[in-house]
Amino acid sequence: MRARAAVLLVAIVGLVLVALVAPAAAGSPDNDTASPDRWIVLSGRVDLPEDTTVDYVFVLNGDTDITGTVDGTVVVVNGDVRVSGDVQDNVLAFNGRITVVGGASVGGDVRSSDTPRIADGATVDGDVERTNFANLFQTLGAIVWIIWWVAVTVSTFVLGLLFLVLVPRAARGALVAARTTVGPVIGWGVAATLGLPIVAVFLLFTVLGIPLGLVGLLAIAPLFALGYVTAMYFLGRTMIREPKSPFLALLVGWAILRVAELVPFLGPLVTFAAVVYGLGSLTVAAWRAGRGRSSDAAPPASSAPPISPPPPAPQVG
Repeated sequence: MRARAAVLLVAIVGLVLVALVAPAAAGSPDNDTASPDRWIVLSGRVDLPEDTTVDYVFVLNGDTDITGTVDGTVVVVNGDVRVSGDVQDNVLAFNGRITVVGGASVGGDVRSSDTPRIADGATVDGDVERTNFANLFQTLGAIVWIIWWVAVTVSTFVLGLLFLVLVPRAARGALVAARTTVGPVIGWGVAATLGLPIVAVFLLFTVLGIPLGLVGLLAIAPLFALGYVTAMYFLGRTMIREPKSPFLALLVGWAILRVAELVPFLGPLVTFAAVVYGLGSLTVAAWRAGRGRSSDAAPPASSAPPISPPPPAPQVG
């Protein structure tokens, strides 16, 4: 039964999305903005006349009276539904009650937040149920979140491996920067994490800057992902020190951050902090490389004065 409810919920969400992007997706039939084949109403009462046949009816806010014929589904998000005509598919009311009067017919299910009322003489081929749609949406949201978490977990590990294999010098440079310049790393990380989206959006409002703004928005996700995997590597290296394998360090940091993401409220904060510190490390390392300073070079020698060579031995006559 739960599986059927989940499938029904997915179908409802799909219908809602189709309705919202349909060409006639605004207004009410009273002002002639509804399509002849479908009625999509954002707000207001809907009355489908007896001599009218449409594909489906979607109402975002308002009561609905179906006296005519609907070949598809009737979906009402916030309002009551009264069916005295014919509906070939489901009738759904997310926040309201469905009433099917005598002589009316429904070819699918009748589901509403309040207990549906089916009069004597009415025909309903499917199930008649009071459905808690809030629980269904919570279940769907949990499923989507789990799928997203798994996808991000796998992709960040693969990206981290590519980072270490393809640009090992950049990984070492970012690691040195993360260890030695904490203040500048945090400052540049905050500036990059918050500043890049703001600048990109600002450029969209300028005629000449639109291409740059679009490029900036498209680059945000890859840059944030790269900052995240950099933080993974740094976190792992705090526990798995050199000369042990960098891949083992990456694995440890990856496991810690991905598990932390599962903690309510704390997970998003940890992810944000990781992106900030990783981007800051990459920024400082790039600045050092641009100035010709090797991030993984050996530290300078002592400043003690050089030792003078001994004087030559005296010549024996």
